[in-house]
Amino acid sequence: MTPLLEARGLTKTYGQLRANDDVSFSIFPGEIVGIVGENGAGKSTLVKMLAGAVEVDSGDIYVSGRQIAMRSPLMQSRPASLSSTSTSSLSSL
Repeated sequence: MTPLLEARGLTKTYGQLRANDDVSFSIFPGEIVGIVGENGAGKSTLVKMLAGAVEVDSGDIYVSGRQIAMRSPLMQSRPASLSSTSTSSLSSL
């Protein structure tokens, strides 16, 4: 079964601070997930990377098995390679 959302090796740094280091996970249809951690653990940064509001330093994001490439941080519309048919998969997350 193909994951609805998958992250592979996501890393984000701010100067010397490593907000996320090699984060990988898969979310499959029907799963309910949560992100928990202490203040400053990188939860918000992770969600912002997945949403395209923060540029990923390294790693890849997949939606329904298709790698997506964000056009730029704080993009005004959906990712360049994400089709409208794939967008419907996101609504079930």
